[in-house]
Amino acid sequence: MLLVKGVLSRTFGLRVAPLIVGFLFLSQRSASTIAMKLDMIFFPQLKLVKIQSPIVVAGNPRTGSTFLQRFLCDNNFGAGLQLYRII
Repeated sequence: MLLVKGVLSRTFGLRVAPLIVGFLFLSQRSASTIAMKLDMIFFPQLKLVKIQSPIVVAGNPRTGSTFLQRFLCDNNFGAGLQLYRII
């Protein structure tokens, strides 16, 4: 991080922005780690679930990947993240 800060300060004259971005990345990573630990406390049954054959739907924006994921979930073919489950 110090090397990146040095390059940015010499090249673009940025001195504080890299530190702020580094702090934001570190805090996001810490929050994710804490949330995963809390998942194991509040939902211990997650450790027992074995995923047999996962289906991964990936695609560029506006190509129908979200439609395919929702279609598969609506027809009980797998489980996916739906907005009401995320919230």
